[in-house]
Amino acid sequence: MNISPQRFRGPLTYDEAIAGEVCELSNLASALSERVERARSVFQEPIDLLNSDLKRAIWPRDAEAALEKCVARLRHRWLNVSSSSVNQSFRTPTAPKLIKTSTGQLISSGYERELQPVALETRCRSFFGSPPEGWTADHVVLSSGQAAMNAALHLVQSLDPRREGASLSFAHVGAYFETTELLDLFSSCIKVTARGWDAIDRGLADGPHCLVIEPVFFEDGFKKIELKDLIRKLGHAADKLRAVIFDDTLCGAPQHSGQDLRELTDLLLPVIRVNSGLKLFQGGFELANVGILTVYSPVSARLQASDIGAGVRKIRSLIGSGPTMAETAALEAPWFLSRPHTDRFQANVFANNALLASALAGKTKSFASIAHPTVDCGSGVSPFCVLTLKKSSGRTYENIEQTIGAEARLLDVLFEQGGSFGFRGHRYEVVRPEGKTPFLRVAVGSRVGWSLEGIIQLLRLI
Repeated sequence: MNISPQRFRGPLTYDEAIAGEVCELSNLASALSERVERARSVFQEPIDLLNSDLKRAIWPRDAEAALEKCVARLRHRWLNVSSSSVNQSFRTPTAPKLIKTSTGQLISSGYERELQPVALETRCRSFFGSPPEGWTADHVVLSSGQAAMNAALHLVQSLDPRREGASLSFAHVGAYFETTELLDLFSSCIKVTARGWDAIDRGLADGPHCLVIEPVFFEDGFKKIELKDLIRKLGHAADKLRAVIFDDTLCGAPQHSGQDLRELTDLLLPVIRVNSGLKLFQGGFELANVGILTVYSPVSARLQASDIGAGVRKIRSLIGSGPTMAETAALEAPWFLSRPHTDRFQANVFANNALLASALAGKTKSFASIAHPTVDCGSGVSPFCVLTLKKSSGRTYENIEQTIGAEARLLDVLFEQGGSFGFRGHRYEVVRPEGKTPFLRVAVGSRVGWSLEGIIQLLRLI
């Protein structure tokens, strides 16, 4: 396999792509230095080391590896600095006290399980923007995306005015396996009437009390939900709805929540949006697990968003699903909950995965299908692609990971075996769902250039 060392699929040369990320990392290091003046040199040193590594780099892969090292160094140093100030306090101090973080923010510290991340929740307001006219909003920060979904399910139960003990009916219009399993844990009080794409046809007729919607999800190909069509199919059954929950994790920070809310205005019910803030909101640094639950409520509703948000915060304290002091301090990194930075980062991740899908569709030796919303639905975003093997290829899911790893080393590209998505670099793994056919998930990250181009050629030719 021969890859040109000059230019990849785009207007930039490899050197220009590397230079762009160097500039970004330098700006992030400067932003950290400005927030923590006493540690200014701590964050400049990784940039100096990066520049030294780049001078010694011979091939584009060497330069990309230097970028990865710089990210790891910056991350490690920020986590050390941010945690050092808050770790001086016991988890249960003798009396409530104010703890000053490394950036000068004050955290009211009592029993850590009851910590209130007020500064982060305040930043959520500008990050997500104001709700459309006729709606109120509140944002609650939790310890993970799954903790946010758990709190949402507890919340919907608490909003149910009936007390005769009947189960609430849920339709799960999505396929994320952990949401499926979490709903099953609530089986004594929640009855899931339908799941996946079938929920649109089979789960709406009787009128569920709650819809759990994943706007984009993978189930034998990618599916994309059109909310207007969903509401139309509900018809008069919509009168039974108590709440709608959106899980936006795959599609990033929602860009169209205002449009969704306008579609739901006439139903006069709370709308809950759940997002994992670890995946696409942290610029590939993975500083801390975090989930964000945003609740919207019509101004004419009995309960306003602030009332419902207060209920979520009580749930957060009772079930211990809030961020720790160290996590709260780590998330003061200036790029977390920065709308411009997040928009750029997730746009790059989405564009690179769409590029991969377009470059591979119908052009590979070993793969029967390349799944991505742009291929399966004609439009849409996803932070990964799903590849299924041809039966005639002679390859198996047992050996495909080894084959990809060996070819990546031969091509001298950075392509790591591992799960999840939303990184700067690129990952792959075979996913083996219980009782279903395995598939290869490829999650290319935000970085353009040498390795991305090599991965495209690798997957075409193996």
